[in-house]
Amino acid sequence: MSVKRSTTEQNELIAALALARIERTPCRHRVELVRRVGSCKKALHELTSRPDSLLDRARRELDALHAQGFDALALTDASYPRLLKMALDPPLALTVWGQLEPSDGLSLSIVGSRRATRYGLEMAGRLAGELAWAGLTIVSGLARGIDGAAHRGALEQQGRTIAILGSGLKNIYPSEHRRLAEQIADNGAVLSEFATAEPPRARNFPRRNRILTGMTLGTIVVEAALKSGSLVSARHALEQNREVFAVPGPARAENSAGVHALIRDGATLVTEARDVVEELRPEIRALLRERRPGAASARPELDEHERMVYTELSRAQSAVDVDALLERVDMPTERALSVLCGLEVKGWIWRLGSGLYQVKP
Repeated sequence: MSVKRSTTEQNELIAALALARIERTPCRHRVELVRRVGSCKKALHELTSRPDSLLDRARRELDALHAQGFDALALTDASYPRLLKMALDPPLALTVWGQLEPSDGLSLSIVGSRRATRYGLEMAGRLAGELAWAGLTIVSGLARGIDGAAHRGALEQQGRTIAILGSGLKNIYPSEHRRLAEQIADNGAVLSEFATAEPPRARNFPRRNRILTGMTLGTIVVEAALKSGSLVSARHALEQNREVFAVPGPARAENSAGVHALIRDGATLVTEARDVVEELRPEIRALLRERRPGAASARPELDEHERMVYTELSRAQSAVDVDALLERVDMPTERALSVLCGLEVKGWIWRLGSGLYQVKP
């Protein structure tokens, strides 16, 4: 869906698309030029003395995007993902199917093997669901295996999820994930830095991976062999000063060898959403404060399940452990744990350690 823009904003977006399609100059150099001169339009005119043909082509591309129900974002647009904008070499333009929201700043990427085991699929889906229920956006690459499980886990909890493509928006890959992509676009967004008709070339996926890690607070790796592309994503995350999390697997499983190597190298071992939230607590609090300037004490509203758990914690004279809480609330254990995680993310409760929780004053 296209967004209503001023003439200045429209011209800037067209210039961004034109800049993005100049392959002869490295992306990082073009980004540095935009940052130096302050706009894509100025950067394009510095880069070439004859921008008209490039602008005409970009204008046609934008018209075609809108005709197909897609849109685009310039690097300089206020709606461009904030964390990605701060990365070393963010895309100059993103094509968008669906809708990005300010809340997507609280996001995590989940990546892993395309040939995932049942254990890996279950862990990816459960982690994604718990984190999505807690209010975080789940970002992944729409691939077979772990990626698909992560997207589905978020959707099953009515959470937001974003897919990053290694192809254009018209060429969903793999093709059997077309329906999944439609569901993601209805509950988040499908993003690409490539022209709409770009096929899924092997060289595109490392570029996609830098977006995955660049726009999120951290990356969770679930099942990866020693030569897995997911380890490349982990390296991208570290280069961009983002957190790396790893889900352990069977000691001798080939699909877990890469994950275990990450843990040996210092990645945070996680088995549930609370492990991730605990590690990212300072970053999450900072983003929540930015989202509510001038209202530090304001907190997001609670849904029915969150109110139930919060009420029980409020009645206690001291911190309550998880087992005692489960005796008082009528909901499955996994749902209760996800709710606790969400209340912590939203700033309503403290996690004191050893499974103890207490409401904030």
